[in-house]
Amino acid sequence: METDQAHEWGRAIVQAYMSWYVFFVAGNVAVMAWIHTRKMAEKSAQLLVCMLAFLNLGGIVSSGYILWYLHDMVAKPLPMLWMVISVAGGANTIALFGLLVLWSFVLIRRTYDKPIRTPKS
Repeated sequence: METDQAHEWGRAIVQAYMSWYVFFVAGNVAVMAWIHTRKMAEKSAQLLVCMLAFLNLGGIVSSGYILWYLHDMVAKPLPMLWMVISVAGGANTIALFGLLVLWSFVLIRRTYDKPIRTPKS
């Protein structure tokens, strides 16, 4: 692969990583804010939280797989390009992991931190 072609290819990969990063983070934060500012049925909220946590887990797995695949193709011939791709992919993976932890926390809080209702006397 020619160096110019490889740089264009690497640039497209980094651009895709960062575009998905912005989309996922903004989408997750918007839905999290929406859930906390609206009254929803608990089951609906729990289902939505589980779905987004699962999507973030899928994003972590696919991001890791893409990095693993690109390492074999790019790391030896173009080490600088690999460094840029790995930083972009690493940022994406770390953000998705953080969002997964946050969604897990939201699910636990919504499921188990309910006020104890005392019977009326």
